[in-house]
Amino acid sequence: MLTFALSCILNVRSPKAPVLAMAGAMLAAMPGIICAEDEQPIAAEDVQLGRPVDFAQDIYPIFRANCIACHNKGKAEGQLNLESSEALMKGGASGPSVVPGKPDESYLLKVASRQEESFMPPWPNQVQAKKLTPKEVGLLKIWIAEGAKGGAVNSAANMQWQAMNSALKAIYAVDTDPFGRFVAGGRAGNVTIYDLANADNTASLIDPQLAPIGSPQQTAHRDYVHAIAFRPDGEMLATSGFQVVKLWNRDTAHVLQPIDLPAKTVASVTSSDGKLLVALQQDGVLRSIEVASRKVVAEAKSAPDVTLLGVHAADASLVSTASPDHRIHVLSRTDGAEIAGSDPLESRPLQSVFVESSSRLIVLLEDGSLKPLAFNREAKTLTAADAVKSDKGAIRQIALTGDRILCRCEGPVVELRNQDSLQPVATIQSSSPLAWAAISSDAERVVTIAADGRPELWNAKDGKLIATLNSDLHAVRNLKSRTADKAVRDARVNVVKGQITEDEKRVAEQQESLKKSDEEIKKAGEAVAEAKKKLEEATAKTAAAQKASDEKADDQGLKKALEDATKAEQAAKDAVAAAESSVKSAEKGKELTQQAIQRAEQVVADRKALLTKTEEEAKVATEVQAAADTAAKQTVTASLAGFAGTSAVATIDGAGTVRLWKTSDGSALDVFVQTLPEERKPTAVLNAGRELIVQQADGQLMTLNPFPAWQLARILGPQPDNKPSVFVDRVLSLAFSPDGSILAAGGGEASRSGEVTLWNVSDGSLIRSLPEAHSDTVYGLDFSADGKLLATAAADKFVKVFDVATGNHVRSYEGHTHHVMDVSWKGDRTQLVSAGADNAIKVWDAETGEQARTITTYQKQVTALEFIGMEDDFISCSGDKRVFRHKASNGGTVREFGGCPDYVYCSATTADGTIVVAGCEDGILRVWNGANGQSVATFGP
Repeated sequence: MLTFALSCILNVRSPKAPVLAMAGAMLAAMPGIICAEDEQPIAAEDVQLGRPVDFAQDIYPIFRANCIACHNKGKAEGQLNLESSEALMKGGASGPSVVPGKPDESYLLKVASRQEESFMPPWPNQVQAKKLTPKEVGLLKIWIAEGAKGGAVNSAANMQWQAMNSALKAIYAVDTDPFGRFVAGGRAGNVTIYDLANADNTASLIDPQLAPIGSPQQTAHRDYVHAIAFRPDGEMLATSGFQVVKLWNRDTAHVLQPIDLPAKTVASVTSSDGKLLVALQQDGVLRSIEVASRKVVAEAKSAPDVTLLGVHAADASLVSTASPDHRIHVLSRTDGAEIAGSDPLESRPLQSVFVESSSRLIVLLEDGSLKPLAFNREAKTLTAADAVKSDKGAIRQIALTGDRILCRCEGPVVELRNQDSLQPVATIQSSSPLAWAAISSDAERVVTIAADGRPELWNAKDGKLIATLNSDLHAVRNLKSRTADKAVRDARVNVVKGQITEDEKRVAEQQESLKKSDEEIKKAGEAVAEAKKKLEEATAKTAAAQKASDEKADDQGLKKALEDATKAEQAAKDAVAAAESSVKSAEKGKELTQQAIQRAEQVVADRKALLTKTEEEAKVATEVQAAADTAAKQTVTASLAGFAGTSAVATIDGAGTVRLWKTSDGSALDVFVQTLPEERKPTAVLNAGRELIVQQADGQLMTLNPFPAWQLARILGPQPDNKPSVFVDRVLSLAFSPDGSILAAGGGEASRSGEVTLWNVSDGSLIRSLPEAHSDTVYGLDFSADGKLLATAAADKFVKVFDVATGNHVRSYEGHTHHVMDVSWKGDRTQLVSAGADNAIKVWDAETGEQARTITTYQKQVTALEFIGMEDDFISCSGDKRVFRHKASNGGTVREFGGCPDYVYCSATTADGTIVVAGCEDGILRVWNGANGQSVATFGP
């Protein structure tokens, strides 16, 4: 019955068909079973497009849906490939498929329209291909009649893109920067970067060319974002979609941005909320600048030679100035009209703050005292009260935050005074005289700069020191990187030494075998001699028996004796032959053993040469690490400081280099290296919300944005002149080399090809392509910690390793029974772990390709995994809603990271395992503490 069914489906005439006619009729009546005899021709529809038929737009989609599953480069049934017009025109085993201009003579149209056997696509089939519709047959006929012109297909440039559904929220790609500060997640065509050090600092990657689409789901890519990777220095991010990879840089070069003003600035102040900046300029004009836009929003003429003291009131509508006669004037910020004035004060005014609750202006005088002035708008007066002095020294700087007035005294003390009583409520005691101080907007932290340039962060509530802000983050990070590299090199030395030990054992074993071979040869030789001696004796006995029998031919006893002697002689001959064969066998064994020894000794020699090279690399790494250690011990100084919101504090040195620190614990966050000449060195810093205002010695005002944006730097893949992209389809995996110089991209066409490309990050050039690295889509990539090898994982069920320098295939790892979704190297390069759609994690001996173990914790596909540096542990996630930390050595679970309610597509971890992140179907990006599994943050769509 099955034979007949297949005969009908394949249109094969069976000689048994008459006998099976009844069975055939039964099968033909069964659902889904249709014999060729039942097929009816498909009449071509008269399609009116109003334009020529286009191969890419009209014909290729028909082939892709119904033909290419069987007629592609990899499969090519009937030797026919329909993936391009060029391949189609070459025809197949049946000859030309298309005759341009002659549809009635084109074999392709005949079989597709069911006019000539064998009908295509066959029906039913196992690839969900459908018979062509009359309209599709009509399009195919017109295309052939118009000359069967070709055209580019599967190109991002000619795709008919549409805006994505706003309901799409699943996260298919995540990564964290190496330092655990930034986490990036991809939802639909959008990529969002979250700052774990500052929850308010959230950025979406924006490709300017996508702006016309106007879709919030497609700010970074037109297609789904399939892979995200941070460069090891954390300053670049790679993302991928359909036929494209995009590189994004953090714009650290433009942290300082000039405010375009018509004159040089003499003095500047900011409003309490940091949104407004008021500058007194050399042309005598008070200019109000909106910080966010850096635009002048108001101008007011000022009196000559005034001192700008502050901008006040909840709406920042008032400005205080001091005239040369030491009078205080409160002016309208917008037009300069005087609102109130004071009598001359006993000393020159320097700064002022305004206490809203008591309507008082607190003025810092040059003599180091605070002068309270009662403000009466109706009477237009400022009435002075008694001056307030500090017993810690003359007050040299003031600032108001909340109900606290910061007072930096001459010497090592900062006092925090109550705004109403002006009495100290907390005292900060530094170990040396101070030159600068600032307080955060929530009055929780104070930063000071000592006269020797030492920055310190203090708890404003109790005056206790939190941290000295003098480490060089670049040097510290470089030391961490160099230390990790040294560990990798040292580990490789130990691994190679261990391999040499094992190789030498094998040589010793073979040499022992050689000794045994010599002993066997000697014994076999002795056995030959003994056998030959016995043969001589047997031969002599046979001769004697022959003679005796010849003399008495009728004597039966002598005949029997001759037979026995002859048999004994033959047995002796056989014994000689066996002994000689044993000698040859022993000699052959010795020869093979000698060859094995030669091979083993060559392996040892090669290993020792490798060890020499590896030890040299380790020596260099040790020297580099030592230099990095020395550099990391050097401290840095600053001349100014200010708070960027409540989560970060910035320090600035004389050359303009900006360093960012966490206010919670004083740990270093960022460094923005600037090199300003002496005439442009910073002279003052003002808090302005999340930004800072920097005044320079040349009178230039700058905004300082300590949270620079990510900008599109380069696009990889598309080629000029409408040529197809270098990438044949979606790019599904990305990985940077350890030094950040190379980007590996993996993808390919499903069921057709597995593509791996290597790119030069600095100029975007293609270094090497491995188009046939796998026979199916590449899902995972990982560089070894020394950057020499690249591991790949693909839908063809293989893990493979390639030499990065040459692109040569090194080794394959076979054992998964379904797609391999990801792969990761252990830091010392001894092991690989791979994630399978067969619900299994496999641990491999990287050197031999053998499986060390299979881990079956998950009940669904294992979608991603990553080793934690040099550790034995790795992070993994699965479609069964779980994220785990496993131990490779025994397959056990160390801890679970809970909270995912749905399919988990992706996960990532920092090199030290302190931060673990995962993306889920629910669109929530989850961040955990890697050490204890506790939630650090969750970010919704």
